[in-house]
Amino acid sequence: ELLRQRQPFGNHNGGGLAFGPDEKLYLSLGDGGGGGSTAQDTSNLLGSIVRIDVDGGDPYAVPAGNPFDDELWVYGLRNPWRFSIDPVDELVYIGDVGQDSLEEINVVGLDGAGTNFGWLPMAGDSRRSRHRAPKPTRWTAPFVDDPASLPDSPRSDSCHRRRPRRLPTANQVNS
Repeated sequence: ELLRQRQPFGNHNGGGLAFGPDEKLYLSLGDGGGGGSTAQDTSNLLGSIVRIDVDGGDPYAVPAGNPFDDELWVYGLRNPWRFSIDPVDELVYIGDVGQDSLEEINVVGLDGAGTNFGWLPMAGDSRRSRHRAPKPTRWTAPFVDDPASLPDSPRSDSCHRRRPRRLPTANQVNS
């Protein structure tokens, strides 16, 4: 057994797994369902992508550069069910299942440790009106958010060689 994270409910459990060009293992975990705000709690791994070094310890080591001195790499995701790492541009494309009406594709550079994508209370570019949690002080909006009802709503599967029109940077965070 490499890593175990209890999921409180049977939904929003994520499921991506990939090695990056840094030879670290990346694993996506959903927020555990149930409508809670676990994805903003950096003391647990729910609603995040974790990054571990499977060759550096027994059973693994926490790599230098992880922002919270644990496995957590990026957080604030609802259900990152798929992600793809582009080793050339060093970008991670994350397909995140939205709430009710939106689906998201989030993009972060491999140097983006500690990025907060805002879930919960943020959904897409806006605050969920019925959620009372305070708005995060810093969060990165999705690269794409589209109505989930559209037949061509975004679903992340794998990266392609064409560069996106705009890329989020450290200076493009919302307050």
